[in-house]
Amino acid sequence: MGSHTNKTSQKKDRLQIVKLNKALELAKKWVNDMTEPAEDEHFEIQSRPARLGLGAKVPRPSKFVPSDDPLERKLHYKLDAGRRAAAKIAESAAASAASDDDDDEDLDSRTKAFEKKRPAAPVSPSLGGKKRKKVNRNTLVRS
Repeated sequence: MGSHTNKTSQKKDRLQIVKLNKALELAKKWVNDMTEPAEDEHFEIQSRPARLGLGAKVPRPSKFVPSDDPLERKLHYKLDAGRRAAAKIAESAAASAASDDDDDEDLDSRTKAFEKKRPAAPVSPSLGGKKRKKVNRNTLVRS
């Protein structure tokens, strides 16, 4: 049993935790370097433009600057012309779809016009008139 206690005491001696502060010191150095105020930098605060409603997207300023290169300008003009042509096609397609709906509405209004021309059946019976009863298809009997 004596040898058993010697082994446990040797294990306790071997288990020593070594604490190294190199990583902590390096992290502190980085943080201290980062927190120094940079007075020469100008920060632009973004705010909502005036009169912009809730939920509206804030337009970002365009970064496109016209080029002095004539070939590049020509390509941009072609691109813009293609966009305008596509917008016109989409607009004409929407207009033709709307005109198709208008044609259906015109047909409805024509049928309503014919319905208006028909004389309506009198709702109340005429006073003093005689009633007719249908007895047979061909003969009418007056009472």
